[in-house]
Amino acid sequence: MTAEYRLIPEQEHIEHVSDLLVNRIKEDQQILLDLDGVVLKSDSLQIADPTTFGMLPVLRDLEAKKVRLGLATMRGMHAISYLRKNGLQLQGDKIIEGGHVLLSDEGDHYLGHPNHRNFIQHATSYLENRPNYRKRWINVLKGLAPGLYCRGNIQWQGENRASWWINTDQTPPEEMLEFFTRLLEPIAAHSDLLLQRDVGISVSQMKKSPLGIIGVKGRLDGEKIDKSTIAQFIKTPWSFVGDGFGDTNLCKETVRGQGIVIGVGGNLDRSDEVDTFMQGVTVKLQNPHELEQVFRRVVKKLPS
Repeated sequence: MTAEYRLIPEQEHIEHVSDLLVNRIKEDQQILLDLDGVVLKSDSLQIADPTTFGMLPVLRDLEAKKVRLGLATMRGMHAISYLRKNGLQLQGDKIIEGGHVLLSDEGDHYLGHPNHRNFIQHATSYLENRPNYRKRWINVLKGLAPGLYCRGNIQWQGENRASWWINTDQTPPEEMLEFFTRLLEPIAAHSDLLLQRDVGISVSQMKKSPLGIIGVKGRLDGEKIDKSTIAQFIKTPWSFVGDGFGDTNLCKETVRGQGIVIGVGGNLDRSDEVDTFMQGVTVKLQNPHELEQVFRRVVKKLPS
């Protein structure tokens, strides 16, 4: 008597998710990938580091099967350069800098006031010449004076956005937000921009370290710019893979467009947004290793 082969629940789930993705690919949907926590480790700042050993190879295999891969990430052009140097073509639409930029075969789009890029350049130059500025995070972390800051690593920078790191053990984040607002308001005015209407300044804090992040981005008539804001210009239907950091609104747009959303867990960073995001996804995976397994099953199921 031949033993009956049965999939364990985890394998059944991998098969289910891969079937969903194959069906969308056969409907000519592209796949938009979040990077941090999905393709790249979220703490791989100056040097990019894939989430799994096989993630980049399996993405290359997907492209070899004519799957159009795109991006939806907070990172900038450096991420595209890194992925292409590692053999990816990225022929799908690419949302970068948190929704400020869409790179597409149908034409590129940039959101924000026309003067916003110049403002970011001027603000960066000004802040780097203030007495509170330090070149390295270690000098901010060990500094005794209050109000110290440094530039965030390349992951946090772009032509349309800038980030600054602060030590929240040394100075409360709310005080640093007020400090940056006072400094940047006249620079914005010099570029004919208004804070809150054209420029957004925010502060966030890591829950497991004293690292605080001052983020400077553009706004559209007072409304925040995120990945979903610029997705309206995408012509080709898509499905989306994300971990929930800055992804909730794009998740909703994806579902409205008949795409599926794969939520990937395992990111060690913590954010209240992740729970909200995961409630809206089509399917959940525990970590990027499961995602790699899904992609491998998709590669096998697609015709050569």
